[in-house]
Amino acid sequence: MIRYLVLVVASGLCCVSASAGIIHVPADAPTIQIAIEKAAPFDTIIVAPGTYFEAISFGGKVITVQSTNPNDPSVVAATVINAGGLGVVVTFSGGEDQVNTILDGFTITGGTFGIEAHSSRAVIRHCIVRDNSASGIVQADGVIEDCQILNNNSVGLNDCDGPIRRCVIRNNLDWGLYGCDGTIIDSRIERNRGVGVAAGSVDILRCVVSSNSIGISNHTGDIDQSFIVGNRSDGIQSGNGLVRNSVIAGNLGLAGRLSRL
Repeated sequence: MIRYLVLVVASGLCCVSASAGIIHVPADAPTIQIAIEKAAPFDTIIVAPGTYFEAISFGGKVITVQSTNPNDPSVVAATVINAGGLGVVVTFSGGEDQVNTILDGFTITGGTFGIEAHSSRAVIRHCIVRDNSASGIVQADGVIEDCQILNNNSVGLNDCDGPIRRCVIRNNLDWGLYGCDGTIIDSRIERNRGVGVAAGSVDILRCVVSSNSIGISNHTGDIDQSFIVGNRSDGIQSGNGLVRNSVIAGNLGLAGRLSRL
């Protein structure tokens, strides 16, 4: 494990403000969870490609857990956390820091929930959350960005109230999003067996909501610069909020041809 000091220089004085280290898995710790338990605040855990059959919990720690290159889709696909059907794959306790607690660059699969966040504001980015037996991500109130939430056996994103950016929510067995109250931006919600966006007051900006059973239902947020197209029933079924600069077309239900009242 490499540890280094972060120095703060102010008014001509130099002092030590924090220490941070790097823990490599499996070189420094055989599992991700053991690395988390060893980690001090602000440490970074870097996980080599491979499949890790375990469930992990951040336990409130202010740390980063990442693959070797979260910006490389091939590395993300090859760095897998698989719970083996034994529970939630990744758990946050709810107290994690909204800036310095980060999960970055993994495929998360084989659990009941992929990620259960307990209203944590941790950052989740560059992750593929797929093929879990219940929902993909539950109760995450931090930023979720550049993620794919695919083929989960219930809801893609359930009760997530933070910003959702540049994500793909596709082929989930029930709703794409349910009960989310933040914003969803530059994302695609498509081919979910249930409603694309259901309940909640999430604002929808520059999104495509397509090929779901119903595009949007029982929703109270605003919709701007978006496409609600090709859904198997209504495009927008019910709710309140403004619809601006958007296309609602090619949906098979009557409400697919109408703007919301």
